[in-house]
Amino acid sequence: MQFASRLARPAVMALSWTFCAVVFLWSHSLSAADEGGETLAERACDMTHTTADRLAALTSLIDSHLQDREKWLLVVVTGADDEIAATATNALLLSENKELSRVMSSRYPKLTRQYQAVVLSSVRHFLADVSWRSIVRTWVDTIVQDVRSLRPEDSLCVNFAGLILSESRDPGDFTRLCALVQRYPNVSGPWLGLASGGELPNAIQGLATHVYEGVDRAPMTRLAAAIAVAPMDPQAAAFVREQIESVLSSIGGLSIDRILAESSNVGGTDQSGPRRVDMQTLQRTVSLAGLVRYLHTNAAHEYMMLFLHAKNEYVRAVGELLLALRWPDELVGADLPPEVTPEEHDNMVGAIVFLHPELRGDVEGRYGTDAVSALLDRVRKAGLGGTFGYAARAVIGG
Repeated sequence: MQFASRLARPAVMALSWTFCAVVFLWSHSLSAADEGGETLAERACDMTHTTADRLAALTSLIDSHLQDREKWLLVVVTGADDEIAATATNALLLSENKELSRVMSSRYPKLTRQYQAVVLSSVRHFLADVSWRSIVRTWVDTIVQDVRSLRPEDSLCVNFAGLILSESRDPGDFTRLCALVQRYPNVSGPWLGLASGGELPNAIQGLATHVYEGVDRAPMTRLAAAIAVAPMDPQAAAFVREQIESVLSSIGGLSIDRILAESSNVGGTDQSGPRRVDMQTLQRTVSLAGLVRYLHTNAAHEYMMLFLHAKNEYVRAVGELLLALRWPDELVGADLPPEVTPEEHDNMVGAIVFLHPELRGDVEGRYGTDAVSALLDRVRKAGLGGTFGYAARAVIGG
C-alpha cells in the first residue's frame, strides 16, 4: 500500500488534525459535559458555530455516559459536515454500533472522496461487520465506470475497498475486484482482495505478472500483485520469497532501539554492520511483511515463523498478529521462539480470543479463565492497533 499511503496524506492528515483538535478542545468540552445528547448533537451539526465549538460539542458527546449517546452520534453522522460526521463514525465503529452501516448507506455517497477514504480506513481498521460491504459494493460499481483519471483520494478509497472485499466469498465481489485491478492496476488493495479468492482468470494473471515485473512500480503494488498470482505462478512465488528475504535481511536483525540510536547519530555508523534504517524506511518495510497475511501458498507459514524469530520488534509483531489471525491453533501448547517476550505472548493470547471467540474454551483450558478474560479485556480496550502498534496497520490495513 505504499502507492496508496503516499497519496493518502491529505485524508490521513485531515483525520489526524481532527483528533488533535479534539484533544486540544478537551477543556472546552468539559464545560458542556452536563448538556443533554440532543443539545450536543445539534451544536455539533450547526454550521453557524465555529469548527472549534462543533468539535467541542462532539467531544463531549463522545466522552459522555449518556444512555442515548449512540442515538445522538447517529444524528451527527447524518446531519453534520463531513469532518464531524467522519469523527462520529469513528466513535460508533469503536463501540460496534449495529445501526451505523444502515445510517451511513445514505450518507456515504454524499461525503467528499477525502472523507469517504477516512470512513473506509476506519471500517477496515476496526474490522467492521459484513453489513458494510453493501456500501463498498455500491461505491465500487460506480468508480469502475468513472472515465476520469485516477485522483489521489480515489486511489485511497480503491485501496480500502479492495481490502474490505478481501474477506468476501461472494462471486460478485470477486468480479468487482477483477474490475478494480483492471481499472486501477497500481493500487495494492484490490490485488490483495483477489489473493483470497482462488484461481485468477487468465487475463488477470497476465496483468498481475505485468505489474509485479514492472520495476518502475511501487514495491507494495508489485508484491501485492505477485501475492495474488503466486499460487498459480512459481516465478511470482519466487519474487515474493525474494521480497520477504529482503525484509528480513534489511531490518529483521535490528532492534527498534538500535534503529532509533542510529537514526539520531548524524555522524555516521559502523560501516561493517547493517546499513542504517530510519523509522520511515522501517515502516515501509514492515508494511511489505504484513502482506504475507494474504499469501495463500505453503510458504506463508514459513514466513510467519521467520518473523517470530526476528530481533526487530515490529517484524516480530507482524508474525504474532499473523499467527493470531491465520494459525491460532498453533499458539495453544506451542513452543514459541525465545525472541517472543512474555508480554508479546500475552498479546497473542488476547488477540486470538478477540479474533476467534469460538476458541475461547480451548485457550482458557490452557491459560485459565481469569487470565484470558483479563487479556481479552486489554485487547478490546486498546484495539489491535494499540496492542500490536504499527504491525496492525501493516497486517490489517486502515
